[in-house]
Amino acid sequence: MKNSMDHYRRKIDIIEKEEYFKEEEFVKPFEKIFDEVKGELTNLSIILFDLLPDKSIGPEERIERLGRLIPSTILESEYHRTARLKLNIIQRKLDYLVPDTSLSYENKIKYLVSLANKLVPENIPFIEKLEKINDYRRTDNGARL
Repeated sequence: MKNSMDHYRRKIDIIEKEEYFKEEEFVKPFEKIFDEVKGELTNLSIILFDLLPDKSIGPEERIERLGRLIPSTILESEYHRTARLKLNIIQRKLDYLVPDTSLSYENKIKYLVSLANKLVPENIPFIEKLEKINDYRRTDNGARL
């Protein structure tokens, strides 16, 4: 019974999201199909695990440990993020979301806020606007959260 209720809720969610975006706007073409990505990740993960069989770390941390062999590189561990790395991550995401190179990062954020205000013109707190829009984007394997 739970599965049919979840399915029903999903259908309602899909219908409700049409209020803000069309279904086809949620589809992003990727250069590689997900099975190829999965295969490459599995292959590299196995190689890295064979080299560093510590079960408490993942492939990203394993590759960071290999990075110490190249002294001119920068440590980008998830657990040791510096202000510079955090800023780079935010800027990359903003460039991905708003690819207009003529806008500053601050203006890219303002642009995103203006989109939310157009979609939900009500005078409510910004977080409530985002919650009202919801997040129906797909993950890179095509699934919805």
